[in-house]
Parts: sequence; structure tokens; C-alpha cells
Amino acid sequence: MNPKTNYIAKIISKILSGDLSEKEEKILQDWLSEDPKHEDILKRVLNAERLQSDLNLLKEFDAAKNWDKINYWEKKPLAIKGFIVKLAIAACTLIFLYFLQNFLGEKSRTEQHSLAMQIHEHFQKKEPKIYAAQEGAVLRMFNGQKINLKKPIDISSEGQIINEGKYKLAQLPSSDKLFYNFISVPKAQYYSFQFADGTKVWLNSNSNIKFPSRFANNERKVILYGEAYFEVSPDKNRPFIIGTEKGNIRVLGTKFNVRTYGEKMVSSLFEGSIQLEFGTITHLLRPSQQGIMGKDGFQIQSANFKKDLAWKNQLFYFQNDKLKHILEELENWYGIQVHGWDILEDQDTYSGEISRKISLQEFLSLITYTSDLEFKLDNQDLTIRRK
Repeated sequence: MNPKTNYIAKIISKILSGDLSEKEEKILQDWLSEDPKHEDILKRVLNAERLQSDLNLLKEFDAAKNWDKINYWEKKPLAIKGFIVKLAIAACTLIFLYFLQNFLGEKSRTEQHSLAMQIHEHFQKKEPKIYAAQEGAVLRMFNGQKINLKKPIDISSEGQIINEGKYKLAQLPSSDKLFYNFISVPKAQYYSFQFADGTKVWLNSNSNIKFPSRFANNERKVILYGEAYFEVSPDKNRPFIIGTEKGNIRVLGTKFNVRTYGEKMVSSLFEGSIQLEFGTITHLLRPSQQGIMGKDGFQIQSANFKKDLAWKNQLFYFQNDKLKHILEELENWYGIQVHGWDILEDQDTYSGEISRKISLQEFLSLITYTSDLEFKLDNQDLTIRRK
């Protein structure tokens, strides 16, 4: 294939994905000026109905199984943007070559509005991207002081709050009285830090943790809202206790994840053992078990390590997850507000593995291309509609 032909085809595909740079737009305009028939070719390629038929491969993906099929071929975490653009490039290249061979010999049949107007209209509709969650949190100290955190911190045994560069950000009081502090992680952020006892904590988006300036002599207790992964340092004389609105988790030394979004508390144990406490009722979890406490009571099932820790490993991981639950996760990760929940159906399910580093628009692209749903984004408000 002529290298220039291939490059022009890639530029055309970028019009479809909304990623056309100013330099590429200039190259495209120069190519259009070389021959009046080039504009007719572009119009044919960008025709929505024709493009739909040429991209019918996308329609082969069942809405409930599409990511399974994609992962079968990719064998690696899915980058939605790359997948969509590759398909668009392939289709545009084929269509482009066809018209170069068959259309240039014909006279232009139509005189529609100019390419410049098409590109102008396209970019007028283009929405600013909403990027993936970034590392960060807010430390609200016992005295009302607030510190914006961009990188992980350590809390030393002397009560010093130290950043990665070993710079002292603040000092916690050393008196016997317990003073409480908060680390809050807003939507569209995530964070990790380490307590003075060596316990490590990873906080998901829309989560916060309340902790004392120093742990008591008989226990190490924190209060959690949202989701966190803990690696608790052993101390048989001071159990580590995580308080939530739904119950407590008592730990001696272990690794586990706890999620308290919505109506359930879900605890997944990876190492050691933890005791779940709901009033006078207690349950002991063993490694590879997951305990779920909700309005219908308590149940124990096998933990899915890959799924339960996907957020910590910067992945979205779904296994026949309802779209409602996926969108709830997107609300936290991208800091958006979803509207139009009532049109979702239980059969709208997805499975697969996707990087959390992609933008919201890139995530939604695959759902749009492989289902009868479409999305309208207005600032941070996302509305779901049927096509």
C-alpha cells in the first residue's frame, strides 16, 4: 500500500474518533486540494450509513458477552480506544482504497456542503474528555487544618506525617488523649498511605477513613466509609479494628479488601483471618473467602481475587456485571452523575478487563458500539438513552 494512502486513511479514522490534530487536519486539507474528487471520496467514507455497514464487525459482539470475545482475541487488558481506532482504521483503509480505485475515474455526482463545514460541525459536537481518576486525597486534621495530598504519606512512630520526599507535612499530638483525623478521597481520585505500625491502606474513590493521632494500647481502631484494601501488621496484643456503618472487622494481621458502598458490606480475605462483627453476631473468614452483609442477612462465598482487587491494580474487571453496577463504579472513578437509570435492563451485562487509565469517553465507546445504548455527557452529568 502507498504509505501516503495509508496515512490519509488513518487521518480519516481519527475524524471518527475525534482525535484529529491541527497538523493532521492541515495534511488532510492539502490532500483535498490536490484533486476535487478527494472531497467526494471523503464524504462517501464518512457517510454514517455506509460506515455502519462497513463496520458491521462491531455488531457481531453480543451486548452481554462482547468483552469476553474481545479478550479472547486480545489476550490482554483491553484498551478501548486502541480497539475502536484499529477497527476504524482498517475499515477506512479498505473503503479508501476501494474509492481510490473505482471512484476517481468518475465525475463528482454531488455538491454537498464543504469538508471544512463537516469538520467544523464535528468538532463543535466534540465533548471535552473526562480523564481517569488521579492519585490524591485531603487530610483533615484534628485541629481543622487541611492538607492536599498528591502522593502517598507515611505516619511515623513519633506522629510525623511524612511525604515520599521525607518532608514533614504535619505533626500529630503525642498526648494520651486521642485526637481524630480524616483522610478523604473524593470521586475521581484514589490514594494510599501507611500507619505508624506498618499497616498499609489503599483507598478507592469516594472513600474516607477516620483514624486517631496514635493507636490505643489495647487496640488499633479506624472508621471506614467506602472501599479500602488493608495489609495489617501483626500485633497479637492490639487487634486492628475497622468500624463501618454496617459492622466491624477485627484483625490481628492479614490482607483483605472491604467495600461498604450502597447497602452491603463486602469483605474479601486474601491472607490470615478476620472476624466480622454485626452486633452480637460474629463470623470468622478464612483465606479465599468473601463475607457479604446486607439487608437480607449474611452469607459467605468464594472470593474472586482478580475482581475484588481490580480497582487497586488500576483495572476495571467485570464478570456478567449488570450495567447499573458498572455505571455506579464509573460515577466514583470519573466523578460523574448518571441519569436515566430506569431504562436499564437486567440483561444489560458485561464481562471483561479494562484499564482504569482510559478516559470516560473511551470507556463508553465500546458500550455504544456494541449495544443499543448511547450516552449524552453535559459537564459531569451523564444521561443514558436507547438508540
